[in-house]
Amino acid sequence: MNSEELEKLLEKVRDSTKLAILRKLCEVDEASLDDLAEATGKHRTTVFRHLAHLCSLGLVEYRTCDHRKFYRIPDKYREVLKELLRREVPEFRDIEVSKYPLLYRFKLKILPILVVLPPIILAAIGVAGFLVPRPVSFLARVLWLTIFLLLAYLTFKITKKLL
Repeated sequence: MNSEELEKLLEKVRDSTKLAILRKLCEVDEASLDDLAEATGKHRTTVFRHLAHLCSLGLVEYRTCDHRKFYRIPDKYREVLKELLRREVPEFRDIEVSKYPLLYRFKLKILPILVVLPPIILAAIGVAGFLVPRPVSFLARVLWLTIFLLLAYLTFKITKKLL
């Protein structure tokens, strides 16, 4: 394959997820959808969509075994892609194939919000109950605020320990 064909090949797979999939498939003979999703750190549907595109280009092929698909790079492209990895083409060198499952990414982005949100809501309820003008004694208001601030503190501590 000459340099023009290599250039066209790279133009078809500029997406970092597609490159990460190709990189993983170069490392192993074949891989399942779950293996590729874990290796790239992307959701299965995202990886499946990229695999469908790579299959339509002919860069990836699959075989079915027991209702599961195993993907691989065809022999005609395998050596070319390995050569690109060996030459350390920037598009391949800069790809970071995640070693962490999707849950770890979820934990990094969403769970810190879930740790802080319930205590904030409980504290807001306590402050609102303390400030709302009603015919209630000051002692009852202080008790209300204390209970909700204590609940907010305990919720924060427990959620932080669990997550």
